[in-house]
Amino acid sequence: MLANVVAMCKGMRAAEIASLQYKDLGENCIYVRHSWNAKDGLKTTKNKENRIALLSFPSIINALKRLAEQNPYNQGLEGFIFFATIPDKPLETKVFLKGLRNALEKIGMSKDTASNYTFHAWRHYFSTYMKVSVNDKILQQQTGHKTIEMLEHYSAHKINTDDLKLINAQQQEFGAIVNSLPKFDFSDKQKLYENIKTGYMDKSGLYAHSRQDR
Repeated sequence: MLANVVAMCKGMRAAEIASLQYKDLGENCIYVRHSWNAKDGLKTTKNKENRIALLSFPSIINALKRLAEQNPYNQGLEGFIFFATIPDKPLETKVFLKGLRNALEKIGMSKDTASNYTFHAWRHYFSTYMKVSVNDKILQQQTGHKTIEMLEHYSAHKINTDDLKLINAQQQEFGAIVNSLPKFDFSDKQKLYENIKTGYMDKSGLYAHSRQDR
């Protein structure tokens, strides 16, 4: 849920969220410096540029910090926030997608319909709503889109709200949603680690520990 909330509020790519380390958290922002994939490991962002993603919700920043503090590998600021079952590797991004689809099914969506949703859709969602309230240059700095043309592609979705006139800012648009979220609770370490080792772990066979742990 936490990864999905970050994507909703910031439009970050799944691989960027997976790559987040404790040192990437600011007081009211996320420093987007890396991306992650199983083949290359930690690498530069897609456009090879760093950016500062402003995040005006202390509850989300604090939740990310608390989760980072649960990292069991004693890596300090270098530790992954969304850590996996062994050091130096984060959870696979399909874990985030699994969480999204499970949530959609819980609110009544059929499994077939939920399977049509992708985690990357959050990027379109964020770009679409923020484009109404901020200019292209500001939005481009936040999303990391290299060109205005690509930004237009991501934000060219109609918002189906008849009386929508203006969305002023991230806080106004996403504030009610964030404030209604259940509390992020990482106090039960046994439950947290059990989730990582069972349904919420990589299953691609790329990591030897996956077969061992299962």
